Amino acid sequence: MANIAPRIPIIGGVPSPLPPVFSTDPATLGVTLNPPQQRVYISTQGDWWDLISLRCYGMRRGDDHLMHKLIEANYEIKHICKFPAGIPVIVPDITVKTSIPLVPWKRASLITPGTAVTPTPPVVAPTTPVIVGAIGGAGTPGAAGAPGRRGSLWFTGTTNPTVIPGAVDQDLYLNTVTGGVFEFAGGVWRQK
Repeated sequence: MANIAPRIPIIGGVPSPLPPVFSTDPATLGVTLNPPQQRVYISTQGDWWDLISLRCYGMRRGDDHLMHKLIEANYEIKHICKFPAGIPVIVPDITVKTSIPLVPWKRASLITPGTAVTPTPPVVAPTTPVIVGAIGGAGTPGAAGAPGRRGSLWFTGTTNPTVIPGAVDQDLYLNTVTGGVFEFAGGVWRQK
C-alpha cells in the first residue's frame, strides 16, 4: 500500500500531532473521491475508528455505531486500528432518520366534562360512548389490610448457624470467620 500520509516534519524523532482538519478538496490530500464529493477527516495521533465516527457524526450516545460506514468508505486503510497523525479518512454522508414517534398521551383527544369520549387508535373503543361528568368528592377510607410478611433478615456469628429463634424462609446468615453465607429455607440453613 502506498503511503498516503502527507510528509510531517519530525522533531526529536516523534511527529507532532496535527489538529483535525475537514477538507473537501481531494487534490490537496492525494485521495480519489467518488462523486458526489465527500468530506475528508485528517486523523490525529491516537485516533480510533469509533472516535473518528463520534467526531464526524456527533457526540450523541450511539453515534459510534456508524464507524462501519467509515470503514466501508476507507477499505484500503481498514487494517489501521490506532491512527498516526495525518491519515486522510473519507467521511461518507449518512442519512439520518429524524422522525420522532409521538407518545400515547400526545395522540389522545381532549376530554372535558359533559362531552362524549371518541377514542383514537390504539385505544380500544368502548361499545357505547361514555359521558364524562363532574369530578365527585373523596370517598370514605376502606378497611385496613392484613399485616404483611416481614422481609428477610441478616444474622451473623462466628460459627455456622444451627437454630436461630424467629428465623423464617429467605433469612440469611453470615459466618464472620469463614465468610460463608447461608440461607434459611424449609426450616434448614443451607450454604449458598
